[in-house]
Amino acid sequence: MTITYARLQNSNDHDLRTLGDKLIEARKVVREVRDAHWATMSRINDAAQAAGRDLTKAQRADYDTAERALDEATRIGQKIDDELFMRTQREGITGGGFLVDHEGRRTGLEGGTSEYRDGDPLTDRQTFAGFVRSRGLAREEESEGLSLQKYLRGALFGEWRGAEAERRAMSGLAAANGQVLIPTVLAASVIDLARAESRVLQAGARLVPMANRQLDVARWVKDPEPQWRGETEAIAEDDATMDKVTLEARSLAVVTKITRELVEDTNIEAELRRALALSFALKIDHAALYGAGDDEPTGLVNTTGVVTTDVAANGGPPSWDVLVDSVGRVRDVNESPTAQIMADRTARSLAKLRAEPDGAYLPAPQYLDGVRRLTTSQVPVNLATGTSVDTSDVITGDFSQLLIGVRTALTMSVLQERYMVEEGSFGLVGWYRGDVAVARPKAFDIVRGVRP
Repeated sequence: MTITYARLQNSNDHDLRTLGDKLIEARKVVREVRDAHWATMSRINDAAQAAGRDLTKAQRADYDTAERALDEATRIGQKIDDELFMRTQREGITGGGFLVDHEGRRTGLEGGTSEYRDGDPLTDRQTFAGFVRSRGLAREEESEGLSLQKYLRGALFGEWRGAEAERRAMSGLAAANGQVLIPTVLAASVIDLARAESRVLQAGARLVPMANRQLDVARWVKDPEPQWRGETEAIAEDDATMDKVTLEARSLAVVTKITRELVEDTNIEAELRRALALSFALKIDHAALYGAGDDEPTGLVNTTGVVTTDVAANGGPPSWDVLVDSVGRVRDVNESPTAQIMADRTARSLAKLRAEPDGAYLPAPQYLDGVRRLTTSQVPVNLATGTSVDTSDVITGDFSQLLIGVRTALTMSVLQERYMVEEGSFGLVGWYRGDVAVARPKAFDIVRGVRP
């Protein structure tokens, strides 16, 4: 029996169970189809990036067609992986790319016991790279521990000594216009580093892998309110309700420049990955906090239902009282703030507060204990409040109620020529597809009008 993708498209769960030992072959067929659609999306993105513009209408249509086909292949691949896992449980066998703990649960590839599930935010012990592997989204040639610098040296200069794993990973990766695609596992590792650099993720925002371009996440609109009752009394009804927030992938390109000499002569593995991660982290922070909607995500500041309060009509200086009141407003609605994000200028002003009359520096009140204070350049200091045009914000909240969606079809490529003539540099282009959603707007509070 020959396994074809057309046959798999029309297969139900029973059909997959009858494939038996051919499930591994079926997974390989699906991966080849996914790789082909992914390569098409990458070529379209890279052509637009090389031309220094956004996608044309025709390119957008072709990109969306390829992405829908990629999503279909991903769903089929997930069904095959689920059947492979169930087969290991039914027959007590090992293999198929899964690790199973002593209680029969699928484990993360890092050895944790938390199972990766579609639509679930990653836990602290889980990684984006682990999710990519658990869902069969990385090609078999992409082994653990790939070096980004070795890969670039080999792909750009043909220097593959000591880089056999990286050379295998390059096989089958299609690119156009002299560009080089980065393996999925390496691209996913950059997102994991970005988690450590992003202020909103440090504050507790949750990263949600998106296997498809749209993902619905359930949320409570109104919390349930249990009530005491007598032994024979009727159980009181409660109007607690649930609905959903929808993450819908939007496109973002990040370019990081590196010189030819750095790639050739210097050990920059950690620095290279961190530079890429910082670029992604800054973009994620800006979108999560100040995204305007439409073609970009809607950030916290522009989300309906988030409370905003001005320090004064025309702005005013920050004080510990301002931060205490902001935390208090969140706690007043039974939410538990995890952090306050602000501009570094605001943090410096707070650090300079002194007591009268001895001039001793004022420490933060105990009321703020447990609420992290984080700074980022993505909080502007030139906002308008009344007649003032030099104000800033302080954003307080339970950031676990902020969801950051990231498409698992993350692509990265190398522009070999665009910056080489004038700057002697390569351009590393990361194509991020994702979204931001606020699960509970009342868990956040924004103070506006903070002046120097």
